Amino acid sequence: MKSVHFISIRWQHALTIIMIAFIFVLLNPAFSYGRPISDLQTSKQGTNIHHENSDSLKIEELAELMFYFYDNLGDKRLADSTGQKAIEFAEASYQPSLLLLAYIRYLENNDISAYLTKSLRFAQEAVTLSKIVNNPKLEWQALKSAVMVNIAAYKYDKALAISYQALALADALQNDEYKAWSYLLIGQSLEGNNQKIEAFRNYLTTSSLAGKLQNASLLKKCYSLLSGFYNNNKIYSKAIDYKLKEVDVILQSLPVDSVGLMWAKYDLQVIDVNSNNNKLNTRSIQDILDFAVRNNQPRLKNYEVALYRSHLIAADKISQLTEFYTLQFPEEFARLSIEYPSLYFRLKAYFNEDEGKDDSALFYLNKAEQLIQSDPNKILQSNFYQRFGQFLVRQGKQQPAISKFLKSYELAQQASYFEYMLSASKSIEILYAGMGDYKNAFIFSGLNRALTDSISKLTQNDQLLALEIDHETKQLERLSELNQIETHRRHNIQYMAITIVIIAMFILLIMLGSLTIPTWVIKVLGFFSFILFFEFIIMIADHKIYEVTHNEPWKILLIKIGLIAILLPFHHWIEKRVIHYLINKKVIKIPTFSLQRIWNKEPKPKTES
Repeated sequence: MKSVHFISIRWQHALTIIMIAFIFVLLNPAFSYGRPISDLQTSKQGTNIHHENSDSLKIEELAELMFYFYDNLGDKRLADSTGQKAIEFAEASYQPSLLLLAYIRYLENNDISAYLTKSLRFAQEAVTLSKIVNNPKLEWQALKSAVMVNIAAYKYDKALAISYQALALADALQNDEYKAWSYLLIGQSLEGNNQKIEAFRNYLTTSSLAGKLQNASLLKKCYSLLSGFYNNNKIYSKAIDYKLKEVDVILQSLPVDSVGLMWAKYDLQVIDVNSNNNKLNTRSIQDILDFAVRNNQPRLKNYEVALYRSHLIAADKISQLTEFYTLQFPEEFARLSIEYPSLYFRLKAYFNEDEGKDDSALFYLNKAEQLIQSDPNKILQSNFYQRFGQFLVRQGKQQPAISKFLKSYELAQQASYFEYMLSASKSIEILYAGMGDYKNAFIFSGLNRALTDSISKLTQNDQLLALEIDHETKQLERLSELNQIETHRRHNIQYMAITIVIIAMFILLIMLGSLTIPTWVIKVLGFFSFILFFEFIIMIADHKIYEVTHNEPWKILLIKIGLIAILLPFHHWIEKRVIHYLINKKVIKIPTFSLQRIWNKEPKPKTES
């Protein structure tokens, strides 16, 4: 009896230690999973070595300011100047590791496309420094930043080469999170290089890895890129599906990132405009604008205003646009006059024409033309000259209109944008025909047919690409489905085996309880049988608990405390009652069988022949 009591006490102590360790693991962030991690926090993982001095802490504080200025306030200049201060501070310290950190944080938290020349130089210096500084994780982050800068500069081949370097380094580090991000970088580089199927495969690989890692930040980025991929290839239903998946990840990550949620809703509006011939839900526009104003999110507000402005201009609803700027957001119109004067003059031209002030409209269009010529965006310039030509047509000025349409055609040709080329060419054909210049009208008529054929071929290529993407998607979905079926089957076999073992242990317990054996054997077997039975119940309950709580630690802890509060006393009570019953009342009567007798039975002496 003493030995049984000793064993029972030892097991109780062991269970107590296990429960304490479990609660510690559950509450410790280092062991938690399924929590949302921002991109900024992700980029800082693995760089704790730099936080040992106040200099690196200052760089990180400046990085957070950069992120706030750019991502929240939309102030590119302030973010750039803050990043420049961080780099100057690091340079003055003569610490290569600190300067590398400053370069990386600048590239992560600034609009690199607005400061492209500087960003390319910083990226190159960061990669060079990373070879000197003995920190592989910082080296990977430098490579990641270099990829993003080269993508922004349309240097896709170079971005792809650096992406593969990042993947090789992530593989050497055996860091699955870095591997997933590397596949994402490879996908973006391939997509920019028009290798769309290969890009799509890399995105799906990242999606699979992110799901296994339960990394919310990585999943959001992956779903966002997949949505953009489908949107660019005019597969709008899939673009919406992946954007809604991104929304689900945001909603499941507590606390909910309300700003990220609104950006996802903005992206859904962009898809809606592209898929529904410029139709837009005005209620959702107002909701996002109200949120941006209430929560001081100027960048979100600027993007939403730009989307609504483009929608109204394309729909030729200039009076609504005038009302929007004069009554609802007059400060936005004033801001445009300072920050984007070319756009401001174009809008003034639209407003004046809508009011019947054609001379003023022409004046503002001429001023806008002087400014827009320095814009590097050829497609934007082509669109401007098309609208300028259309305005001149409405004024009955055919010859000046033709010169504007020709300019629009040339710019669209430089950008290989066939839709604008065809639109400008058709307008020129109509104008020449109206003026009786049938020779030039015939020339542009032939050009229109050639452009229409080219666009038709591009459409066919897009359709073939859509079929390839659909086929690839179905294959991967089928493979995923087979993997899930195999996993489910394997789990069912394991559950069945565990159930059989538990039943066998209880049958053995009942059989041994019917025999004349030491009581400590029955108690030990009963102890293990009930431990296995109740742990099996908890294991089954775990799946439902994590599903219901969305991996929220405090909810899991409360539910498990409640579950253990019920199961633990019931476990002790039922174990005690069953073992007591088996010892004192034999379930199966075998009176002639005794293990003790067999044990104590002496062997018969051998008879001599």
